[in-house]
Amino acid sequence: MIAVVGAANIDLHTQFEKDILLRNSNPAITRTSVGGVARNVADNLSRLGEEVMFFTGVGDDLFGREIMHNCKELGIDASHAYQSKEFSTGTYIDILDANSDMYVAAADTRIIESIPLSYFDEIAEYLQKADAIVVDPNLSADQLVKIHEVAKGTKIFIDPTSRARSKKMKTVFNIFHFIKPNNYELEELADMPVETEDDIIKGVEILLEKGAGSVAVSMGEKGCYYADNTGVSMFREQPFKCEMENATGAGDAFLAGYVKAFSSGKAIEERLDYALACGTVTVMSADSINEKMSDDFITKFIDVNMR
Repeated sequence: MIAVVGAANIDLHTQFEKDILLRNSNPAITRTSVGGVARNVADNLSRLGEEVMFFTGVGDDLFGREIMHNCKELGIDASHAYQSKEFSTGTYIDILDANSDMYVAAADTRIIESIPLSYFDEIAEYLQKADAIVVDPNLSADQLVKIHEVAKGTKIFIDPTSRARSKKMKTVFNIFHFIKPNNYELEELADMPVETEDDIIKGVEILLEKGAGSVAVSMGEKGCYYADNTGVSMFREQPFKCEMENATGAGDAFLAGYVKAFSSGKAIEERLDYALACGTVTVMSADSINEKMSDDFITKFIDVNMR
């Protein structure tokens, strides 16, 4: 069983049809979906065949009921979610340019940081029994430390997701078994500019020296760089080519794929290839979750593309 702790939102996606004109009305296509970093990871893990328990916060509102219904449909156990009477369910709005790249995004995830520390004592037995715990940085530093304390050694995985959210991780590197930043997040975490491959190597070394167990830096079409505190390090080339439909969700899928491969006992190289394949399959979909996602689909995708 994989425990996932963090945000669940209702997402509003906006795709501009032409170049964006600021302070003007622009022609665009909009759609809604159930999202949130942690929820997306839980969704992907469930589709990949993992038993998932999802611990999040939802309000007593329409969006909260929709998230709970969605989890039930996907076979994700969210029965222990924190119910808030003070805050509304989280929302996320992303705006993509005409090339399908993210232009700007906005998130209201205050409900997650409102979850009291006592809640994590209540779910401690599930965190301790889990094969892995995935958290997202919508949680506060105090909440992350509390999860580490009650988990009693269960390994914790995280994607920083943004430079702003990365800041709260900088004093608690030692609680993470695995961190998956991109170049911009690595700059924030390591307090240094990251422009070259040598910079990436140096930045990751800083994170490992500060206590992180392992780090994989996503590098888009170039693949990723991995290093851990046992001395293993490698650049893993991106072997999968595709036509991108939507960049949103690739990082969530990469993390889910890595955790799935970790729980299955795969070697480092196989974990990275599996994670890269999950990220690639996701950007092939217009949605942040590719409905084709499954362990069988990813395995075949890898076999076909790596012959």
